[in-house]
Amino acid sequence: PEADAQLSTSYELRLPLIWTGLLSRRLQTSFAVSGGVNSGEDVVRCLLAGADVAMVTSALLRHGSGFLSTMLAEMQAWMEARSVESVAAFKGQLAAHGTAQAAETFLRDQYRRILSSTPAFGQ
Repeated sequence: PEADAQLSTSYELRLPLIWTGLLSRRLQTSFAVSGGVNSGEDVVRCLLAGADVAMVTSALLRHGSGFLSTMLAEMQAWMEARSVESVAAFKGQLAAHGTAQAAETFLRDQYRRILSSTPAFGQ
């Protein structure tokens, strides 16, 4: 029998983005975000949070290896729309800055965003 694979969705990206944003400026190490990276825009979100790489396995299993070109085009469109010339120019721009208070503010803002975008039970 064929295994029923559960591929990740963009919705699952929220928690990895929050933690990457909180930790990427505090720890001197590389970050890879996995789980929920399904588009070029998702990759941009990972980079904005401070990730060095984004794992796109589910997207490739779902759409095939040719989808990498689509993801790259989405990233380039995002960058062109904002006149950004390189990944280095925006990497980590949404990461929480140094202080514990800034990290707490960042975490609360992310929590507020999750609550405002999640439908209430029974709807």
